[in-house]
Amino acid sequence: MQQTEHLAKLLKNLPARPGVYLHLDARGRILYIGKAKDLRKRVSSYFHGEKDAKTAALVEKIAEFSTIVTPSESEALLLEDSLIKKHKPPYNIDLKDDKRYPYLKLTAEKYARLVISRQRFHDGGKYFGPYAGSVRDALRAVQGIFGLRRCKTLGKKPCLYAQIGQCLAPCSGGKEAEYQKEISALTDFLRGDYAALSADLKKQMAAAAQSMDYETAAHCRDKLQALEKVMVTQSVVAPDNIFRDVWGFAAGQNIWAAVLLRIQHGRITGSRSFSAGGKRALASDSFERLLMNFYSDETMPAEIILPADYVCAAFTDWAGARQARVWQPQSGFRFDFVQMGIYNARKIRTLSAISGSLVVTAPPSPQPPRFLVG
Repeated sequence: MQQTEHLAKLLKNLPARPGVYLHLDARGRILYIGKAKDLRKRVSSYFHGEKDAKTAALVEKIAEFSTIVTPSESEALLLEDSLIKKHKPPYNIDLKDDKRYPYLKLTAEKYARLVISRQRFHDGGKYFGPYAGSVRDALRAVQGIFGLRRCKTLGKKPCLYAQIGQCLAPCSGGKEAEYQKEISALTDFLRGDYAALSADLKKQMAAAAQSMDYETAAHCRDKLQALEKVMVTQSVVAPDNIFRDVWGFAAGQNIWAAVLLRIQHGRITGSRSFSAGGKRALASDSFERLLMNFYSDETMPAEIILPADYVCAAFTDWAGARQARVWQPQSGFRFDFVQMGIYNARKIRTLSAISGSLVVTAPPSPQPPRFLVG
């Protein structure tokens, strides 16, 4: 497009400072919102040099642009995210998220049920996940192991599951303390605290055997064996109980992908995936932009672990101000977790290039970590 005198004048007066810019068409509609470390250099770059087809089409429509100066690049990232969510410009990247993947939810009822939920609601329930893959087999196994009720409405007499020892039958009354104890144990299990639960069951089994309560000892043994089948060990574990997020990134073929692995009690307890396409999606700050976007809405963990070869200085400063430490390891268990994330991100990128859709793949072999959901 021929650069008009009006745009040329605006370009000359742009500040060389961090901030957000908005490209507008002749009707004043927002076409694209971006952030920059240096507004003058970034906005001027749209009108010089070669462009891909999508950027060329955008530039053809630009009749005006406005800027908002911010104190820092990290604040520009936050403002950019907020404005994109509000205005939804047509030329901003369409980020594909895996919010379709299910959660396991403990309901807020007096005698809680464990159910599958596709979304998180502010309904007093406790949510675990999201989980990639089917959770139904794991749900059925866990319901039976912990004796949770499955009926939507509490009945007046024990059901078939109670008769076969897979429900505590809270409908029969007098089971509140026992039921809440099982809910507490299940919560630890879903949060990944397998070791504590296993140790507690072994302690109960030994105490029951010591007092010759062989029925209780056998029940603890069966429960322990059933749990061990569900919680197959992972090949990579952390040596502590720190709440941490691990990210793997991959870019190429005009597509980038990112995988988040959530680590609690030393083990992977959930995963989430993202992808986007187009040459602009491969910008050097694409991953940093994703991180700022994600944690503006999500709980910040104690540690965030990133691949060592990505520069995320603005995000590191921003996260540090919120009491989260950012690691970019080159060895150790954190590095092993990152490699797992990168492997899955590469798989998603490759399959997205083939099918045009987001695909979540299994962790790497040999000795792949096995999730609760299998």
